[in-house]
Amino acid sequence: MTQSFRTFLILLPLPLIALWVYFTGMNYTEEPLLLQSQGKQATLPLPEIDGYTKPEKTQLFLKDNLYEHVNGHAEFFISNGFESLNVAEYSEKTGKGEIVAEIFDMNNSLNAKSTILAEKGNAQFIEGIGEIAYGSQGFFLIQSGKYYIKLALFNIKEEKSLESAKVFSETFKSETVVKTKTFLPELNKVPNSAGFVKEDYMGLPFMKNIETALYQVGENKVEAFYTSDASAELVQFFTDEGAEIITGNLGKLTTYMINDNYEGTINVLSDGKQAIGIKGSLERPFLDTFFLKAEEIFMHE
Repeated sequence: MTQSFRTFLILLPLPLIALWVYFTGMNYTEEPLLLQSQGKQATLPLPEIDGYTKPEKTQLFLKDNLYEHVNGHAEFFISNGFESLNVAEYSEKTGKGEIVAEIFDMNNSLNAKSTILAEKGNAQFIEGIGEIAYGSQGFFLIQSGKYYIKLALFNIKEEKSLESAKVFSETFKSETVVKTKTFLPELNKVPNSAGFVKEDYMGLPFMKNIETALYQVGENKVEAFYTSDASAELVQFFTDEGAEIITGNLGKLTTYMINDNYEGTINVLSDGKQAIGIKGSLERPFLDTFFLKAEEIFMHE
């Protein structure tokens, strides 16, 4: 037997082995995803939309394959508490209309709120849909309970768009909802400037889940913030940093004017736990009125 023929016999099984590994690998990776997908589809309560055909199943994306749908943005959702994404496509029964719903399960209402506020961009705020909603005729962003819902609507009249958005928000609302009302006064608030910082606000590790908004003061815009539980840590931090702090009172609440070399002036109203702050060297008439409005919010909680 020649050397070349022996080499041929030795190498002959390799392509067969490669094919076996390939097909085994395909079955290994697809089967568990299919089972997970079927389980999720069976429990997701997709709504009925009048005049549209509800899909029999959704496309399911989990943490390990979310990038296939939101390539380049998956880490944002995962870091914000993402659990799953179901994509459902509705088609109009007698026309060309189409509704594409992306339903993100963000684990809790707070995660869903922070996600929608981070994603809304310049979208217009819409009242009466979900807990928070932004968008226009053809596109809606909705937070309803722990769900963040993105709706894209094609060839649909405005009234039908709004109706569909309300149906989705009602379907996915939670029985127990984390409060999503604003704790910042409406006085001179810049429209559509609400924001949410999940952690490290102002670079401080204890400043988590911070609600923010911009305010028009003369020709300038200044930022205000609300913390539900970090008031004492905030004041203590700037005390330790050697900032100048002027203390006062407003009824049962305490005011602080913090003058810091790095952050500048921060005006804070606190009940010892929660606090509302607004940045900048502000004229007394505006600051006094702002704090009075903030006091009303505190006293009604």
